[in-house]
Amino acid sequence: MNIVAALARARAFLHRKGIEAPALEAEVLLAHVLGTDRVGLYRGAHRTLTREERVRFEEMLRRRAAGEPVAYLTGHREFMGLDFLVTRDVLIPRPETELLVEMALEILGRGDVPGEPLLADVGTGSGAIAVSLARYLARGTVYATDISPAALAVAAENARRHGVTGRIVFLSGDLLAPVREILPPGSLVLVAANLPYIPSADIGRLMPDVARYEPHLALDGGADGLELYRRLVPQARELLVPGGHLLMEISPGQVSLLGPLFPPDTWQYRVHRDLAGRERLVVARKKAPFQGRAVHTVKRPVKKISRPLVTVSQRQLRCPSMFWARWESLTNNNPTPTRASAPPRPKASTRPSPTRGVPLPMERSITVRAPGQGKSPFVIPTSNTPQRSRPTPAPAGRCTLCPQCGHLFPR
Repeated sequence: MNIVAALARARAFLHRKGIEAPALEAEVLLAHVLGTDRVGLYRGAHRTLTREERVRFEEMLRRRAAGEPVAYLTGHREFMGLDFLVTRDVLIPRPETELLVEMALEILGRGDVPGEPLLADVGTGSGAIAVSLARYLARGTVYATDISPAALAVAAENARRHGVTGRIVFLSGDLLAPVREILPPGSLVLVAANLPYIPSADIGRLMPDVARYEPHLALDGGADGLELYRRLVPQARELLVPGGHLLMEISPGQVSLLGPLFPPDTWQYRVHRDLAGRERLVVARKKAPFQGRAVHTVKRPVKKISRPLVTVSQRQLRCPSMFWARWESLTNNNPTPTRASAPPRPKASTRPSPTRGVPLPMERSITVRAPGQGKSPFVIPTSNTPQRSRPTPAPAGRCTLCPQCGHLFPR
């Protein structure tokens, strides 16, 4: 039996067993048995399979029909264009997790991170996130943590295969606890976490190849799926620099539960959707502390003006005697002269005037600032009419006679 015939039989068998992509999975399994890729299958399409190859291929088909994932059968899974080793000790990398890595690369590629950035991958598993970041970043060190020693061994092997062993520090422990032992607070610029987020009650309702074969330690996230994230956020707040980012993968139904995790006075977060349009990635930014001084509203007494404000009328501006009388009353520490100190107002003249009926400018009051002692005041003319050298007789009952200079002024 050659390759073409073997693929045709495998596609039909997997289709009868209800596999969603029978043709693709048949090609992947046969390519793994023959030690080639999918392109190599069609280059040697008429090659005859040996007895050992047929037996091994049929065994893989039976295991796949029973629900075992293809990644566990082949021991490999592609992620971010890189080939990763996968065993039953780690969760299989998912395509939606690539959104987390792409967002981390975008944040770190903005150029506002000086020096060698320090990153953390919490719950690294197979090391897909940590190895991808180290592989595609030109600088920086990644601290990868996991509570499973077997998972750390797989991650370390993937780092070795991709040549980034010197840039990843693998630590065994719970969440960020091992990182806190070796780094001071405010050291990390980014924390990436793909922790278990499936609610405990939903584990049994997962697909059979997930619920029966993948490790429950990497799936069970507690009652609502956010139990581990509630413990992670305070640790990340301690280790992140002001302005650092925390990236978390979640389930679409958990967005409404994120508010208590990220207090608005400490965090600013946003939820991004994956390629399927589902809310998948949380990008939280740690706010920088307020650096300035607190602003308090204090009622302070109004500072007294050293030079008094002189309120004069148009009549006082045009009559030097009346203006200087007002000026002397202010400079003699008597800013509010009484009516007795003011000159008496004479009675209006009753004699007729040839200018009766001529409109006169209205009397207006202005405020000028008195200059220093011994200097003449700055007088601002307030009338639009030209100044007259001689007083003009005014209508009776409309003018006031200055008792000191004899001028007539409008009231």
